[in-house]
Amino acid sequence: MLLFFTRWTCSFFLLLFFLGGPILFRNTFRWLLFINISDIFISLFTEHVENTNKEYFEKVFVFWGFFFSSLYMCISASLIFPFFH
Repeated sequence: MLLFFTRWTCSFFLLLFFLGGPILFRNTFRWLLFINISDIFISLFTEHVENTNKEYFEKVFVFWGFFFSSLYMCISASLIFPFFH
């Protein structure tokens, strides 16, 4: 139980370290790949549709990008951490 708690605490702090800055300062992580991909999809979705809320699509893509990247980091941290324990 303690190892499980320690593993997920480590993943949480890794998550804060890697995503804390980008969440607070959005302009500092424009170079990330999923943001550029989301911009492409947003422009494709909103190109031929009038009166579309572009900010809504941007928030949706940023949310799912953060969700999958944080899920990936938590899983990888939980798999790697026991080797260094």
